[in-house]
Amino acid sequence: EALRIREEIHAEQPDLPLSIWYLATTHRGLGDTLLEYRLRDAEDHLRKALELMTRIGGSPATRPVYRRELGAVWQSLAIVLYRQERSEEGEEAARSGLRIAHEIVDRYPEISGARRDLANNYFNLGAWYVALGRFEQAREALEEAISIQKALVEEVGIPPARKSLADSYATLGECLTSSGVPYVAPEPIRRALAIYRELLKESPGMPAYRQGLVSALNVLGDACVRAGMGLQAASALEEAVRLGGELVAEYGDVPRYLYDLGNSEAALGVLLKRPDPVRACDLLGRAAEHYSASLRLRPGYAVYRKALNHACWMLGMVRVGLGDHEGAATAFAKAALALPELALAYRQLLSFLVRCVELARADPNLTVEQ
Repeated sequence: EALRIREEIHAEQPDLPLSIWYLATTHRGLGDTLLEYRLRDAEDHLRKALELMTRIGGSPATRPVYRRELGAVWQSLAIVLYRQERSEEGEEAARSGLRIAHEIVDRYPEISGARRDLANNYFNLGAWYVALGRFEQAREALEEAISIQKALVEEVGIPPARKSLADSYATLGECLTSSGVPYVAPEPIRRALAIYRELLKESPGMPAYRQGLVSALNVLGDACVRAGMGLQAASALEEAVRLGGELVAEYGDVPRYLYDLGNSEAALGVLLKRPDPVRACDLLGRAAEHYSASLRLRPGYAVYRKALNHACWMLGMVRVGLGDHEGAATAFAKAALALPELALAYRQLLSFLVRCVELARADPNLTVEQ
């Protein structure tokens, strides 16, 4: 509705900078809203916002409010492109937003929120590099974000600033863990956990804080597994499963909450596959259900499809060990369907499926039809 009204105003005053700015901010607002569900539509709105803001904010000499909005559009567009696995375009967009954020901090240090914008740009770039496996670059970007965010927390200490700092600590922990530094990784993760728990004491029902805590617990569980600390890993993941389950029970239509819960269940299931294969099957099966639910809300998203593939693959392996050949065949078939474009993985999964069929034929507990 706001977009309709502002398009009418813009049609009457197409060259008025304030009219252009209002219309661009509305397009960006729609783009940010659609990030979770409809990536192509989100990109269309952000491209329109970019076109509008370039008209009035394309030069460093223009008003800083217009430059900030242009930088915000670049930042949102980078996220959309990353989620579509368009890495080169995403990095170019992220770097454009970062350049503008630096410029504003240098030229207008008195502007409230300018340093926060700069930290957010570094954080998004770092998180994106983690996902791409470029860990050294990720670490540098995240440490830049943390340096700025720590100063902001010391100055103002408001919950959003502390939440941003916790997000950066957790992502740095993920970076260090994924790059093979398990003994160093828990320190930033534990700092993130401490901040999330403090925030939840102040605002117990806040979904964003609860989601951050679940995600950080998943990272801690992974770090402990890699360091051979099985009991600590199980403890972190059990808490993540419980808290993530509560969050999904309240907000079951949020893809990220479903995905995080699936991660908790899948990691705990893999950890328990030998000591408790029956529970491992239950956890991996639930993880597959939650990944599938997140895919229904965000169809085709590669990160969710890869997670579904992994959960079904592990579920099939555990079921083979239990002698549940029919269940294993079903799991391997689902795993193959999740990533049909990866030919090698697809053939490997189909070979497991064929082997399960052979075992099933010799299983006296199954009928020919089963």
